[in-house]
Amino acid sequence: MKKTNKKFKKNKISRILDKIRNLSKITSENESEKQSESECISKSKFDSIKPPYSDKDILILSECAAAIEYPEPEPGQPKKDRRMSKYDSEKNLRYVFYPNGVVKVFAEFRKIDGLKSTLLGNFETMTVAEAARLSAIILDNHLYGQTLGEVAELYIEELKQEQKSNRRLFSDGTIRTYSCYLRKFSTIIGVDKRFIDITSDDIQLAFTKLKSDLTREYVETIFHRVKDLFKFSIDRLNYKNNPFNNVKSLYLSKKRCEIRKYEGYTDNESTAKLLITLEHNENRNLVNALKLCIFAALRPQCACTLKSSYLDNLDDPKVLIIPGSTTTERGPTKNQQEQKIILTSEMIKAIKDQLAYSKRVYGEIKEYLFVSIRNPENHLPYNTLREFMLKNAPKNMDKANPYKINKKGSKGSCLTMFRKLAKTNVLVALSDDYSTLTKAEIESKEILHHKSNSEKKLSTEEIYVAEANRMLHILHTNHDRSGWHYTSAEEQHGTYSKVSNNLFIMHENAILEAMNKIKKSNEEYQTI
Repeated sequence: MKKTNKKFKKNKISRILDKIRNLSKITSENESEKQSESECISKSKFDSIKPPYSDKDILILSECAAAIEYPEPEPGQPKKDRRMSKYDSEKNLRYVFYPNGVVKVFAEFRKIDGLKSTLLGNFETMTVAEAARLSAIILDNHLYGQTLGEVAELYIEELKQEQKSNRRLFSDGTIRTYSCYLRKFSTIIGVDKRFIDITSDDIQLAFTKLKSDLTREYVETIFHRVKDLFKFSIDRLNYKNNPFNNVKSLYLSKKRCEIRKYEGYTDNESTAKLLITLEHNENRNLVNALKLCIFAALRPQCACTLKSSYLDNLDDPKVLIIPGSTTTERGPTKNQQEQKIILTSEMIKAIKDQLAYSKRVYGEIKEYLFVSIRNPENHLPYNTLREFMLKNAPKNMDKANPYKINKKGSKGSCLTMFRKLAKTNVLVALSDDYSTLTKAEIESKEILHHKSNSEKKLSTEEIYVAEANRMLHILHTNHDRSGWHYTSAEEQHGTYSKVSNNLFIMHENAILEAMNKIKKSNEEYQTI
């Protein structure tokens, strides 16, 4: 009897479980039927809404697109694109609906060649009216056409905006230089020519003309700027075709041409003759700027942009501190590092004379130490200083082979040769005191404000010299020669600026000695 009861209980339990399974199956089937039914309704509703679309229509379409579910792909099969889209031909807009509810708006021009589809934004941050307005602007620019000059202006404006966000990228002078390059190209093509009508043949003819008028290196530089201009038009102005892709390679070298270093140099005698000539020159603004270039071994562009605020004391200046770059402002030096110079006697004379000149002529000390003659509120232009030097320079001041000199800009010597002279004077003075010329070369870099050491390999003989261990440490760690990063000796005691001051004095003495010899020989000649 007990066995039959147990058997009956088991059968009863199994029947109950079967009923539960059947009920759950029926429920899931009903749910799937309801779900598929709702999906069908959503899809039919999505298809039923026709353009033109309003903001409300886009919201409804977005909800319908998000409600539609797709089965998972079979193993090994790629996932299907679950995006859905709608096109409004009247407004030239395409709306792309994603399963997560995001709606992206594109400007799309089906019947117009030369314009690519462009993302305008998301529907969350943009209304249909705003998207239509942007699309109309793109179409208007294409139909009526921006000129080459207008596109070049937009490109330069873009560079200015980039510079505002990060001043370390490039200087104001770089932007002006880029403008000059594009102007040379635009003049040949035609500033008023429609940008979209420029062909690869036009570009080839323009560069053929440039190659006949300018040096190969200069044309190469212009080429890279113009190439960036056309790339900018593709990325920012929605132009589809880039004519640069069809420019024949024979018009331009495959490799970018390296700019050669300036190979000119001068000596103490010629520099002394130049300084003697300048003693009685009435243009004290240019004379003092040139003197500071010579004695302080500054880069000419840096000397021209010096500010009065860089001096420690306007009444009795002793130190010149040129600031480095910050996150918001670009520094005046090429390597963007701070440069501290303890002024020598000749530097102090030139600066004091310049401050007195500013008070006498303008009634006050201007922001810039050396000012433009046309507008005293601006700094002294580099070319003005260079032309002044060439006008007063003695004959054959540049001692290099004229065929080896790399001309920068117009023909003539470059002010960089005074920096070379400074290093030469220091190297000659130091080589007598040091055991090796290598150490003298490293020390002489201080006068040019070259803090980082070059990766020069040591010879076998130099390895056994006393300072070889220190040299190897510098090479492998790529730090400056004195461990600049690991000490505050400069901030507390001015250690490095005092060392560099000794180098400036060596350079100054070499030039003054040459000046005294010339003056003495002139006096003896006059006596005879």
